[in-house]
Amino acid sequence: MKINCLSCGHKVDLSETYDDYAGMVKCFVCAALLEIRAEDGNIRSVQLSNFQSAAQVNQPVSADEKDRKILY
Repeated sequence: MKINCLSCGHKVDLSETYDDYAGMVKCFVCAALLEIRAEDGNIRSVQLSNFQSAAQVNQPVSADEKDRKILY
């Protein structure tokens, strides 16, 4: 079973383990989290998750961002 990542378009190949599955799948190219629902080996729905991946949440702060000051 294959799906396309809704964020980057990469083809994600899902094993038979996902034939009856409802939950999250991570795209290993762009780290997007997809919520999928599959029944009897057929995809019923795919949507981008509202949750951020750990990679997106824990991105390092650049030196430029550290030096920025907010002016009021």
